[in-house]
Amino acid sequence: MVPESAPWAMVMDGAFLAAGLLLVGGVLARSVSRRLVSGASAAAGVAVTVMLLMPYLSPTQLAGGRPYAQGRFSTLPARPVTGAEFTLALRLADSATGRPVDDLAIHHEAAAHVVVTSEDGAVFRHVHPLRTALGVLAVRLSLPRRGRYLAYAEIERQESGGQLLTGAFEVSGRARPDAYVQQPVTPRLTPAVLVAGSPLTIEVGTQAPAQPWLGMPGHLIVRSRDGAHLAHAHGTAAGTSALRFSLTSPEPGRYLVWVQYAARGRLMTRSFTMEVDR
Repeated sequence: MVPESAPWAMVMDGAFLAAGLLLVGGVLARSVSRRLVSGASAAAGVAVTVMLLMPYLSPTQLAGGRPYAQGRFSTLPARPVTGAEFTLALRLADSATGRPVDDLAIHHEAAAHVVVTSEDGAVFRHVHPLRTALGVLAVRLSLPRRGRYLAYAEIERQESGGQLLTGAFEVSGRARPDAYVQQPVTPRLTPAVLVAGSPLTIEVGTQAPAQPWLGMPGHLIVRSRDGAHLAHAHGTAAGTSALRFSLTSPEPGRYLVWVQYAARGRLMTRSFTMEVDR
């Protein structure tokens, strides 16, 4: 595909052409008048000005949009052990140039939202890594159970849209008591029979009025059982002791759901499962 010429490029090329024709015409006529020199200088000035401003006047910059980032998760040490702290790092590279990505936009009060879950969904973490080097985000974690873990990162580049990056890693060792206990909750689902591709409403009761956390009253994170799908929705207050979320499931199956909100100065995490019948 041949890219379409931008209007500003046509203006620059036309100005250079006009300056050249005026000078060549004057030489051929053996009479380079002041008017010819002034006209050629003006045309050349326009061309140079447009050339210098092209990076800021191009349609791509005005419309916004940058290539998606490629992400690679890694751990240090390479094989974390249960109960011991390790570093989970995410390296970001521009998909067009391969250069490190260092232009993340702050969205919902963080540069990146990372969700880590054990494959069976029994362990859940929602953390916010920090920039540690050019194109590198990292966070310290400690996990209580061995096995395979799935990692998801929500990022958004400046002048571009959001995207979801995925990865996985293994944890070895013996199982340990988890200090971050998930408490089950029974939600109110509408409609009662869930259908893939159709919107549903999830209402969850809270122990106390929800306080804003990460810019929202509540957060809902949904993962398909096989880990292929992850969704992140934001809730609104439904009275003084409930949160309401809207969601659409992509396909039938079992989904693992975590609700997070702040109340009385503490972060609450509640979990449940739901079945999308068809």
